[in-house]
Amino acid sequence: MTPHPAKAAGLGEGWASRELRHSFVSILSASGVRIEDISDLVGHSGTTVTETVYRNSQELHQTGVFSQVA
Repeated sequence: MTPHPAKAAGLGEGWASRELRHSFVSILSASGVRIEDISDLVGHSGTTVTETVYRNSQELHQTGVFSQVA
């Protein structure tokens, strides 16, 4: 059985796959990766959903939620 991605990454308990995915999008965006490339990487058919996810993730990033993974 494959361990949960958060556990495998050493992040401990309490990380949902959705949170890891949002963190991934936020970190890529903050690193200057094009939104079209991020959309492709996460399997979105266009950039609208990715932009919405990024905006929500960016708000969390500004509150310090992602300081554990950055």
